Amino acid sequence: MPDARSLFEDARPAPNWAKTTGVYGDFSRWPRSVDFYVKCPKCGVVHGDDQHGCNFKSVRDAHTNRLCQRCSVEAVNKIKDVVAHVDDPGMTPKGIAKLVGESTRDALLDLGGSWVINAKLELETDQDVSLEFSDDDTPLTEPEDVESFRLKGSGYTEYTVYRNDEVATAAAVAQVKSDLEDSPENFIPSFVKGFIDMDSLRQAIGDPYEDWEGALENKDTPEKIEFLVGEGLLDSDLFYTKNGRLRKVTKVTQQLLWDAEEQYKTDNKPEFDPWEWMLEMHGDEGGGGVYGLTPEQRSKLREANAIKAALKMVNIDYDAAAAAAVRADGVGHFLSSYDGNTIELPDGVVAIRNN
Repeated sequence: MPDARSLFEDARPAPNWAKTTGVYGDFSRWPRSVDFYVKCPKCGVVHGDDQHGCNFKSVRDAHTNRLCQRCSVEAVNKIKDVVAHVDDPGMTPKGIAKLVGESTRDALLDLGGSWVINAKLELETDQDVSLEFSDDDTPLTEPEDVESFRLKGSGYTEYTVYRNDEVATAAAVAQVKSDLEDSPENFIPSFVKGFIDMDSLRQAIGDPYEDWEGALENKDTPEKIEFLVGEGLLDSDLFYTKNGRLRKVTKVTQQLLWDAEEQYKTDNKPEFDPWEWMLEMHGDEGGGGVYGLTPEQRSKLREANAIKAALKMVNIDYDAAAAAAVRADGVGHFLSSYDGNTIELPDGVVAIRNN
């Protein structure tokens, strides 16, 4: 297909061909077969696997062997030249291998490879490991559309690489949000409490003292007068004779009685704190498990129980809470199950080790 390939070099696609990120596919014999070619990032020639007399059979193979035969020879010669000029008699085979690896990495980076390839090379150098793409990840197909990918090493070693800090942060926030929704009790109670809207919780609870006013309202008139006189809200001389008998209630004294009743309700109705109410009503849920603990342990458990009950009544701003958690503890704390750290790579790329 040299003629068809030359058309691509002139930016004039041939019939039955398709292109994606430097890889060209000849579908003229599809579905029997598909031949892939790749544009050499160094010299710009579109080539197949000329070294073996056939064309690439997958996009991955095309990406992996993107240097044409001539440029591949030049790259090998460059490495040979590096080795040939190693004049340190104390250089060990391992040291030479590292030097060759760095030379190869620098050469590939100079060729302007995709961020995926560059990040893989940089991570291997930073961690001094050899890595390959995970079986279920194909970031080479459309590398510029990839936001993150995974790499695996020997044993169970695995890394996740994020295109930049923004992508890594978004992944951490999404993870925390999911954890908050599924298991809020795993977070520090005081942190979760800070994102509960107490006004919404108050409305959800209602008025726990709504029957309190009824205690006074249900008294008959003589009982109300006696009670309110005792509270100092009514003048006893207006309601009782000198010998202690109850006077007949007139329009004037009836109004005084109503006013005193309302004044008592206003001044004496218990304060309602929704959080204290949740602690009182739900803090000790779980029975005997709450008892036998230290005061600090019991306090934390009561708070966790109250929060669990509160979240059944009102929602919190999970996005804001998750973002705050990531800001406080860092991306690595939530994404890296290995050591809780992030690995900063060139060009703003961020990696974490999973295990």
